[in-house]
Amino acid sequence: LIFVKHLAHDSAMSAYTRRRGADNTYNDTYTETKYRRAQGIGSKICNSIAGTLFGVVLIFGACYLLHWNEGRAVETARLLDHGEKHTISLTKPSFNPELNHELIHVSGQLNSNKELQDPEFNIGGPYARLRRQVEMYQWVEHQHKTETRQGNEIREDVTYSYTQEWRGSRMECKHSHSNPTHWDYSSKTWTDVSLRLGELSLSSVYLEKLTPWQPVSLSSKPPTGFTQSGGYLYQRSPRQPTIGDLRIRFEYVGKTRGSDATVLSVVGVQTPQRGVEEYKTNRGYSIALLMHGQHSKQDMFKAAHAENNATTWVAKLQCQGSATVSTHGMTNGYKQLCIGLPSSCSSLSPRDLRSKHQCHRE
Repeated sequence: LIFVKHLAHDSAMSAYTRRRGADNTYNDTYTETKYRRAQGIGSKICNSIAGTLFGVVLIFGACYLLHWNEGRAVETARLLDHGEKHTISLTKPSFNPELNHELIHVSGQLNSNKELQDPEFNIGGPYARLRRQVEMYQWVEHQHKTETRQGNEIREDVTYSYTQEWRGSRMECKHSHSNPTHWDYSSKTWTDVSLRLGELSLSSVYLEKLTPWQPVSLSSKPPTGFTQSGGYLYQRSPRQPTIGDLRIRFEYVGKTRGSDATVLSVVGVQTPQRGVEEYKTNRGYSIALLMHGQHSKQDMFKAAHAENNATTWVAKLQCQGSATVSTHGMTNGYKQLCIGLPSSCSSLSPRDLRSKHQCHRE
């Protein structure tokens, strides 16, 4: 294996270059060049056999997943039909001991006596969930690989390009650059576990289904050491950031007070603890429906059926795609295995295939 690495700064012919864009960010590139011997006939035959076997495994796997997906769809549809038939709709979100362990459908406003607060920034409000998302200005590595055949060798050029971007986690770079490992602040999420729908508390399953996340309105006076711009808090200048700078945004989902308090419709099992939780079966299936706004029982189960059908068709298309790719790979591998030649020679006519060695040299 011959390994060649070029590294020279400020040279148009070097593999390392730096350009500054109009937005004051730098775009760097770094190139590695490797040479390796081209595969022989024996290696190609081994690869063809391996590809054919892998294709067979993929086909059996796709058939199994297709069978499992059909069974899941049928079981889910039956469970939804059973649930719609036995669900009791409540006129108001109040607790009735006679309905314990029964499927209920209820609509109402979210309410809570608690306010969520970020203790480090003193930002929060009457929200169901609150999250702080932190991003760092970092070097981001992008990789592009090209291969060209030169005689009996293959030249592989791997180009690493580097851009400066805001990212929510630390990015690793193989060459030229490194990013800070220490973050002054980290991303966090707070959830109000005391949320209620009228007199009924909601389990964590429903809280995780709450969407969409919306930006928190920030006060005109940002915290000390930060600058506010475009819904973000910047640790330094938002117009000319440097590597290691942080920016933070706050988002919430669901309001628990005021005239714009979030209205929800849920379907689940009423518990003796004055709550609503998901309905579970012995076979691992469950019902925990949630929709924003006031919706009837029929509308909620109709939407659940539509979601089940969409999931089924997506899985079907994925299985069919895997089977198609497997069949194509098996066909190409079989052709190469039968001929014992590179795939570029398999399309030649019998007249052109006078000598396998001649084709191999070509």
